[in-house]
Amino acid sequence: MSKLLSVEIEGFGIYKDKQIIDFSKLPDDCTIGIFGENNDGDGGYDSNGSGKSTFTNAISWCLFEKIPVQGESTRVITKEQIVNRESKKAIVTLNLLVNNSLIQLETSMTLKGSKKVRLLIDDRPFLGTDTQIRDKFYSLIGIGGKDKGNFNDFLNRCYFSGDVTKSFASKNFSDANRLAIVSKVRKLEIYDIAIKNSKNQIDQIKQVISELSNFRTNLLAQIKDADLEKIQEEILNLSGDYEQKTILKEEISDELTKYEKVGTLNNKRKELVNQLTNFKREIDQQYKSVELVVTKLNGYSERLIELKKNKSLMVYDVTSELTMKALYDKLSKEIIEHTLTIQKFDIENQSINAQIRDIEEQHYLHCPSCNAELLLDEDNLVEINLKGLEMKKESLFKTLNKNSVLKDNNLIKIQEKTTELNQLSIKIKEIDEKKTKTNLIDKELTKINSEFEPLKEQYKEFIFEDKGILYADSSICEYNSYQEVNELNIEIEKIDLELNEISNIKYTVNDLNDVNKSLSNILNLMTEKEMFLTSQTNLKDELTEVEQSLNPHLENKEMYEYWYDSFWRLKNIELIEVEPILENATNNILQRVGTNILVNYHVDVEKAGLLINLIEDSGNELPLELFSTGQSNRIGFAAGLALSEISLNSNSDYGFSMWDEVFDGLDNTGQDMFFDVLRDLKGIKLIISHDKKLQNMFEYKLKVIRKDHSSKIVLET
Repeated sequence: MSKLLSVEIEGFGIYKDKQIIDFSKLPDDCTIGIFGENNDGDGGYDSNGSGKSTFTNAISWCLFEKIPVQGESTRVITKEQIVNRESKKAIVTLNLLVNNSLIQLETSMTLKGSKKVRLLIDDRPFLGTDTQIRDKFYSLIGIGGKDKGNFNDFLNRCYFSGDVTKSFASKNFSDANRLAIVSKVRKLEIYDIAIKNSKNQIDQIKQVISELSNFRTNLLAQIKDADLEKIQEEILNLSGDYEQKTILKEEISDELTKYEKVGTLNNKRKELVNQLTNFKREIDQQYKSVELVVTKLNGYSERLIELKKNKSLMVYDVTSELTMKALYDKLSKEIIEHTLTIQKFDIENQSINAQIRDIEEQHYLHCPSCNAELLLDEDNLVEINLKGLEMKKESLFKTLNKNSVLKDNNLIKIQEKTTELNQLSIKIKEIDEKKTKTNLIDKELTKINSEFEPLKEQYKEFIFEDKGILYADSSICEYNSYQEVNELNIEIEKIDLELNEISNIKYTVNDLNDVNKSLSNILNLMTEKEMFLTSQTNLKDELTEVEQSLNPHLENKEMYEYWYDSFWRLKNIELIEVEPILENATNNILQRVGTNILVNYHVDVEKAGLLINLIEDSGNELPLELFSTGQSNRIGFAAGLALSEISLNSNSDYGFSMWDEVFDGLDNTGQDMFFDVLRDLKGIKLIISHDKKLQNMFEYKLKVIRKDHSSKIVLET
C-alpha cells in the first residue's frame, strides 16, 4: 500500500519559491479540488495560467522526467520549460509511505540541463546511477522495473486530462498499444518475459543447430565413398614392396663401394696431377723469370757502355773555364765604369745647359741705386758686366762639346765590351751544360750499378757470361733434374695400376638412383593412403559426434517452441478472459456517470491487438472523435477507471490519481454522478478545475495563487 504524504516544489515552472503541500494529515482516500487565481492575467481569465497544471506536471516529471501534454501521450520537455528563469535549479520531491517505509524521491535539473535523481528509504540514501535509482523506486511502489511502458500505464490509470483521457479509446491509439496496456495492468508481463526468453532460447538453439548442420554438411562433403578396408590392404602390399626394394638398395650399395674406391683413387690421382702441373708451371715460370732478369742485366750493361761513351764527350778544360769567368767579370766591371762616366757627363751637361739658359734668359738683377747688373755668385750678389757673361757662355759651350765627344767615346767602348761579353757568356753557358749532363750521367751510372751488381749476384746460379753477354742456363731448369717431379710421376703410375685391377662391377649409380626413386614413390603413396585413411576415419568419428550432439539441440528446440507457443496462448487466453471483465467495468462506469453509451472490446489474438467499438444511444457505432466533449470525457474516464478496476495493481500503488478539468461538458447531474464514482476510488484524488462554482463540493482544496509572475499553493480544509 502507498500513500502520498507530501509534495515539495522549488524553481519548477511558475513556482519560483519553495512550496510544501502536506497531505499526511488528510484521509487516505480524500478528494482534493485544485483551483487557480491568476492576478497577473487579463481579460477575465482569472484561473488559466495560474499554475494548476504545472503542479500536476511537476509530480509527473518527478516520477518519470516526462509530463502529460494535451493531444500527445508523452513528451520530454526542455530545461527552459522546467527551470524557473529566476532560479538556478528546479527541484521536485515526493514523500510517500510505502508498506510502512518512508520513501522520498527527488528529481532536480540545473539551468545548464544537468539532472540528478535522489532516493531515500527510511532516511537512508540509495546509491547508484539515475536509472538504477528510478528502477529501485518503481520496484518499491510495485509498478514494474525497467519497463518503458510505466509512463503510459500511469497516464491511462492515474492521470486523466483532456485528450490524454481519450487516447485509450481513440483511433489514434493502436490496437497493439491498447492490448499492451491491458496486459500490463493485469500483470501479464511474466508471459512476455517467458515468451521473450523462449524466443531467445529458440534463436540460440537455432544458431547452434545451424552451426552443427553446416559442420555436418561440410563433414559429409569431405567424406569420400571409398573402401577403407581395401585401402588398408593396399598399404600392407606397399609395405612389402618397400621392404624388397630396401634389400635391393643394400645390395647395390655394397657393390657400389668399389665405385667409391675408384672415385677416391681418381680424386687422389687428379690431385697429384694438379700438383705436378703446378710444380712444372713454377719451374717454367722460374726459367722465364731468369730470362727476363738476363735481358734486364744485358740492357743495364749496354746502357753503362753508352753512358760512359757520352761522358767522354763531355770533357772540357777547367783552366780555360776559370780564365773565361775572370775575363767575364773584368768586362762587366769596365762596362759599369763607362756607364758611370757617361752618367757623370750627363749630369755636368745638364748643369752647363742650365747656366747657358739663365744667361740667355737674363736671369740677373739690377742695383736699385745705380742700375748695375748683379749676379748671384756663391750665394752672394756681385756686380757683372754683359761682356763677361758672353765670354762665360762661350766657355760653357766649349765644355759641353768636349763632354759630348768623351761621352760618345765611352758609348763606343761599352758596345765593344758588351759584344765581347756576350761571346764569352755563350762559351761559359756551353761549359755549364756539359757539366750538367755529366752530373746526370754520373747519377744514372750510380743507379744502374746499384741495381746491376745485386741482381747479377742474386741469379748467379742460373746465368753465365760469354764474351760479356749474360745467358740463362736452361740445363738447370730441366724437369728431370727435380726430385719432386720424379716422385709425383711414380705415385701417379701406382694409382693407375690399382685402377686397372678394379673391374666387373654389376651395378651402376643409375641403378641405385632408380631404387631410391622407387622407395620414395612407395613411401609417398603409403603416406598418402595412410593420411587419407586417418582423415576419413576421423571425419566419420566427427560426423558421429556431431549427429549425437545435434539430437539434444533439436529436442530442446522443439521443447522451447512448444513453450513459446504455450506462453503466447496462455497470455491470449487470459487476455480473452479479461475482455468481458474490462468491457463490463467500462460500461458500468459509463452508466454511473449518466450515459447509455456502450463499449465493446475484442481481443484479436492473431494481430495481438485490442479492438474497441463505441455505440451511441441510437445503436450506431461511432469513433470517439464524433462524440461530444462531455461524452468523450466520460468514455475516456470510464476506460481509464475500468483499467484500474481490472488491474492487479490498484491506484494505491501510486497512492494518488490526478484529474485535469474532467468536469468539462458535464451538467450538474453528471458532476454529481462523477463525484459518486470518485468517492469509491482509493488513494488521494487531485481534481483540477477552473469552475469556481465547484469549490463548495470539495472538503479539501488547493488554491494556486499567481502574483508578480510567481505562484504559491495554499491547502485549505
